[in-house]
Amino acid sequence: MTILLNNIAISLNDGSQVFGPVGVPNPVSTIRIALKRQTPLTPLFWPDVNTQISFSVDVSVDSGNTFQFLCGFTSSGGIVLQRDGTASPLTQLVCNLPARVAPFTRQMIGTLIVTGGPLVSELTVEVL
Repeated sequence: MTILLNNIAISLNDGSQVFGPVGVPNPVSTIRIALKRQTPLTPLFWPDVNTQISFSVDVSVDSGNTFQFLCGFTSSGGIVLQRDGTASPLTQLVCNLPARVAPFTRQMIGTLIVTGGPLVSELTVEVL
């Protein structure tokens, strides 16, 4: 596991924030994106159910010359309960990365779009 972005603080009203480009090490094949949510221990993170986010990941297999959509998710704020009834601390996405095209490197760009903000949270991106 390699952490590319570790608990990056986010404080964003309506609008967007771009992360990257970030180099993707070889030979990893999976990416995990995690955004912290409101829980009883983190009451200020993303508390408003009217705050909507959309997060997308674009990937390049040719050293950043071209990018294409890889994966993404949308979600609302507030407390989300897990099956056991406890508050989920994260909204996360796991997806497979395309193979590197030799001799090029892979790169990623993440885009966060917020509506109904503000959004206060932390973002972690890691590859497995």
